Amino acid sequence: MVKLTELYKLNKVKVWVPGTPSEPKLILARLAKQNRGLVTSGWHILHCQEKPDGQLLILGVDDASLMVLRNSDGKAHLELDE
Repeated sequence: MVKLTELYKLNKVKVWVPGTPSEPKLILARLAKQNRGLVTSGWHILHCQEKPDGQLLILGVDDASLMVLRNSDGKAHLELDE
């Protein structure tokens, strides 16, 4: 048991993925492969909402990945296929 203040908290990030909806775990794998410094293996999918023109993901990301995203102005490459 640990104190509540000692629990590691992930940062919430909202992501819009245009196009045909895809399996969120595949999206995370492609993000890690195509963006240096994004280690998505520890990310958590908090919410996923599919829409006709894409999907919205709410992700819990670690501090290191958040810094990588901030340094790239919040943009990450996600090609449509692997």
